Amino acid sequence: MVSARMTFVAALCVMSVASPAIVGAQTVATSFEQLRFNVRPGDTLHVKDASGQEMTGKLVDLSQQSLALAVHGVRRDLSELEVVQITRNGNHLKAGTLWGLGVGGGFGLALDLSCLHGCFLGPQFPQGTLFFGGVGVAIGAAIGVATRTPRVLYSRPISH
Repeated sequence: MVSARMTFVAALCVMSVASPAIVGAQTVATSFEQLRFNVRPGDTLHVKDASGQEMTGKLVDLSQQSLALAVHGVRRDLSELEVVQITRNGNHLKAGTLWGLGVGGGFGLALDLSCLHGCFLGPQFPQGTLFFGGVGVAIGAAIGVATRTPRVLYSRPISH
């Protein structure tokens, strides 16, 4: 017979794996004032200016009207009117970790539930869920860190 504790643990595992991750939608800033909430000094940014030139450097300073970028050790000051787009490379650590937890934990939970009434593993509940969930987290985190994609942080609005 399945105990109340095992049922609670199983329900908790299913809810944690099946529920969608609550992720705040990140909008693209259309002003340097908005951008200030997404960057800080020392961040590596990729900037495209109005002439189409692209540069990569570390953010030195950001005001409502301009940003200062250290490009190969040289300070570049750009006004908001000169900048067309700013991107930053990001990894997928959080998404990879959650996917790993879902896949590994789901597999472990299925294995545990199939063995509740005895099998070659014996009654091991919830060790399979915990073990495979942990393995999934590790693998998902590693894949997430290795996957890097540019994310647009700022895009100048098109004026008519």
